[in-house]
Amino acid sequence: MELRDRALIMLMTGSGLRHKEAQLLDTDDIDLTRQTVTIRAATAKFSKARVAVLDDDTADALDRWLRVRPAQSDGACTCSRGEKAALTCPQALFTTMPRRGNRGGTRISYDTLALIVRERGKKAGIDDLHPHVLRHTWASAV
Repeated sequence: MELRDRALIMLMTGSGLRHKEAQLLDTDDIDLTRQTVTIRAATAKFSKARVAVLDDDTADALDRWLRVRPAQSDGACTCSRGEKAALTCPQALFTTMPRRGNRGGTRISYDTLALIVRERGKKAGIDDLHPHVLRHTWASAV
């Protein structure tokens, strides 16, 4: 969980991703060799695709997460992004962790993403941190 949360927060902060864009990323959207992330038109606001650059630390965090991330083994994803069915896509980048009889590996929901950001913020001494604040942080640094 630590690796997933770190990769998620570093990606959102370092690349300015919106919560939905981060939530709906698939593993093939990440290119660690070129250190880029592709935000596809289907998930981007205003349906405008773009490519964001990853810094070395974010690329390293994503690489570590990809090595341990649980994935559904139910075969190829036949859903289109944005559909409810996309939650079970085996290529989902940020997935749930196994716990209490749940094998994990499903795409995280917005509520899970927001909870991760809020809990990690509290641990860092930041009250009321939410996903869009990470985008503001990125915009302020650019």
